[in-house]
Amino acid sequence: HATAKVMDIAPNDHSPRYVRFSPNGQRVTYLSTNNSYAHLAAQRLRCIAWPSSSSTVSSVSSFTSETIIDIPTNVRSEDVLKNGVFGGIFCYAGMPPRCWIDDERMLLNSLRGHVSGAYIINVEQKSIAPFDELPAICDRFRDIDTEICRDFYVLDVDSQSGNVLFQTSSIQRGHTANIYNVKNKKMHGLTQTIDHDAEQEKDTLIQSICNIETRIIQHTAAADEEHKQQSMNNVYESILYVPPKNVTSFESDPIFLLYAHGGPHSCNTALYSYSMLSLLFSGFAVLQVNYRGSIGVSNSFTHCLLGNIGDMDVKDCMNAYNEICQNTNVYFASRNVDASKLKKIVMGGSHGGFLTGHLIGQYPDVFMAASSRNPVLNLLSMLFLTDIPDWILCEVGLLLQYDSEHNEEVFGQQPLLDADKLNTIHQKSPYVHIDKVRTPYQILCGSKDQRVPMQQAIDYYKLLRARNGDGNARLLVYPDCQHSLNDTMEQELDAWINVIAWFYYHTKKSAKQQNVVDKVDDLIARLNL
Repeated sequence: HATAKVMDIAPNDHSPRYVRFSPNGQRVTYLSTNNSYAHLAAQRLRCIAWPSSSSTVSSVSSFTSETIIDIPTNVRSEDVLKNGVFGGIFCYAGMPPRCWIDDERMLLNSLRGHVSGAYIINVEQKSIAPFDELPAICDRFRDIDTEICRDFYVLDVDSQSGNVLFQTSSIQRGHTANIYNVKNKKMHGLTQTIDHDAEQEKDTLIQSICNIETRIIQHTAAADEEHKQQSMNNVYESILYVPPKNVTSFESDPIFLLYAHGGPHSCNTALYSYSMLSLLFSGFAVLQVNYRGSIGVSNSFTHCLLGNIGDMDVKDCMNAYNEICQNTNVYFASRNVDASKLKKIVMGGSHGGFLTGHLIGQYPDVFMAASSRNPVLNLLSMLFLTDIPDWILCEVGLLLQYDSEHNEEVFGQQPLLDADKLNTIHQKSPYVHIDKVRTPYQILCGSKDQRVPMQQAIDYYKLLRARNGDGNARLLVYPDCQHSLNDTMEQELDAWINVIAWFYYHTKKSAKQQNVVDKVDDLIARLNL
């Protein structure tokens, strides 16, 4: 019997993933990152010339890989976001098992700023170009004026026929499935967009969804001495969603939600989302900020946040939010919104909850209400409970990379934690600002969350309630729920309804609580939930 042999084909690479054989079996490609503790970062595409027979493979002691597409350096975020300069591969939405067009070309999904797109890569020529910007693909999606961008995911590639199966997604048109043939360059739609026929054009809800306004806004980070060295990464983006005109109460009673993403090394894109629809049809305009530290721009853009959480990301969110609030005549021009009547609210989950806690603590007079899902509120107590303590040490700037020579932390012989390091962790936490919080704050937790265990949020809630009173602090615990709070449809729906009800209750002061319940019931009926 043959003896199985297990070999490490990428011993010198960090975080290799998505190993794929070419159709002829002569190439193996994979993605890897630089040496870093950051959970997500820019990737390079590597390739191994694979031996032609199994007997040859078994006799090889090591494999030699070459870089096909490297991680760019010295890339300015302004050039990436404004001029389309390539900032790196960010393939975290998944790569299809079959991704090769032929033996030289392959497709991979990657974030590019505020969109998820796809690249076509020629391994032989070491070239890369956007696949989703091909004319035949772009021409299919030109009929909804308010859809200014869409996500694009390659699902499967048939190298024999040349067919590429892909999905698109946007808030205005929903999900669509399509096939593009790379040989004859023809497009075939497998599903229709949500407004594809005359009957659906008569549907008020369908037309309202199509009329949601989306806007991509580029911001320049506020100048300050502490972050002066980050001039290469001073431009970042946000996505502004405005409810359909004359469908909600937004025109007469404008509510503006700052919605912070988690991670922090993740990214908002303008994909179709039922939760976003729920917020918009509740009468909220929504701003999602891809603050510095988000992925999809460049490696340095992602890593510049390390050691600066609770400061740089908070300032970026507030800078972007204030820009909209101070220019309502521009950003809400079609709604005639009175800036003085704008009601401001904030929410986020996980690291977005961390930002929410900081925002209501550092800016106590701005927001009328806040809500968080499984928020990070006390890093120090979380450190000894979470399943990712390395995340905390990395984000606060204490542990940034592995020692590649000895494969041990850069602390060397120093203690991993001492009084100074513990104080650094504590000072980065929203908890240090709790004495300044006056905003009514709702916290939603899953009892089985091991990523951000709820004990630290419960302690925060108890102290906040003691200081501000029952009506200004609320805690909801969902039994058997994990970090995402979507273990069951009923639990997820309940969580979102409570978020919307909390914001209604604290922004519509003239309404009684029953009116809030009626509005929520009406929302459920309109969304056919």
